[in-house]
Amino acid sequence: MKELSDVILDRIDAICEEADLLFEDEKSEEAIAKYNEALTLLPEPIEEYEPSAWLISSIGDVHFFDEKYDLALAQFEHAIGCVDSEENPYLLLRIGQCHFELGDMEEAEDAFHEAYLIEGEEIFEEEEPKYLEFLKSKMEISE
Repeated sequence: MKELSDVILDRIDAICEEADLLFEDEKSEEAIAKYNEALTLLPEPIEEYEPSAWLISSIGDVHFFDEKYDLALAQFEHAIGCVDSEENPYLLLRIGQCHFELGDMEEAEDAFHEAYLIEGEEIFEEEEPKYLEFLKSKMEISE
């Protein structure tokens, strides 16, 4: 993993705070623009820098909550390819949710299963129950 200066990291944090507020205010396009602005502060290839996964997944979250699951999926799949993110249970959960919402149930099951193996049922706690119910219908989960 390549390191960034504290100055760049502080600037990224400040931009992301603005983006998060825009997202909370349901200003999706403006929030995405801010997250993309933060991404421009990363040298190429951006995937080698730690902030890339959470910046890209933040864009994915905006699309996910706007129910643009195909756009969200592309962002989460990009994020999981970033440094130290291959086994990120949150990204796996979101990938599974996108596949589920797009009707790709086999892909959804695989991603949910991977997320479950890493983090257990806790990864599903803040989510709609349908996702864990789906996984439970596909595999034996001990209580």
